[in-house]
Amino acid sequence: GYFVENREYSERLIEFFGDSITAGYGNRSTGNGFYTKDQDGLATYAVLAAQKLDAEISVVAASGKAINMNIWEADLKIPDLLNYTTFTNTALYVTARIPQVVVINGGANDAPYINQATDSTDRKAREDAFVEAYAQFLQAIAEKYEGTTILCCTDMMGEGSVIQPLIQEAISRAAVENVHLLTLPSMYQDGEFGADGHPTVVTHQKAANILEEKIRQIMGW
Repeated sequence: GYFVENREYSERLIEFFGDSITAGYGNRSTGNGFYTKDQDGLATYAVLAAQKLDAEISVVAASGKAINMNIWEADLKIPDLLNYTTFTNTALYVTARIPQVVVINGGANDAPYINQATDSTDRKAREDAFVEAYAQFLQAIAEKYEGTTILCCTDMMGEGSVIQPLIQEAISRAAVENVHLLTLPSMYQDGEFGADGHPTVVTHQKAANILEEKIRQIMGW
């Protein structure tokens, strides 16, 4: 590692909600298994985009977490972190600042759960549950952070074909202002895979460029 030179405080603040992608799981690995040395939280699309935008950053992300439901566990979900301090501490989280932009990058862990539906009726129920959970999350963010711009991102792990239409439906259902949908580069386009089938730094860098451009376009930064 190395020391990062201190920089002046920025009035801009972006808050990210996500899963292992946003946490940087295995982005410096080409093998399998979790090793701390392979996870670089400072080389994620989130941090890289914030640096390009000269913005402060708040990252709320943990591996395996879902918007509604995954196939591994049914404990706290990504939307819970809007109010809880951590996944292991449900004390009320009170922020001192309102971010101008909130980025949600969730759904990669919901997609396998939806895809494992037993029949069309079960799948429709799982899709509807995701849409409702996502819509409620959007409404909760808009209520907590009045006036913030929300960016809903998807597809870095190729989940977009399943999740993107559902996010679009959730946006319509939530009826919240200043919400945008953004498709980020998929690791399958790059043909490079990090640990356990996660995006490498290469994909994170490409995603950061697209996210930076979109935020500049929306916010005029």
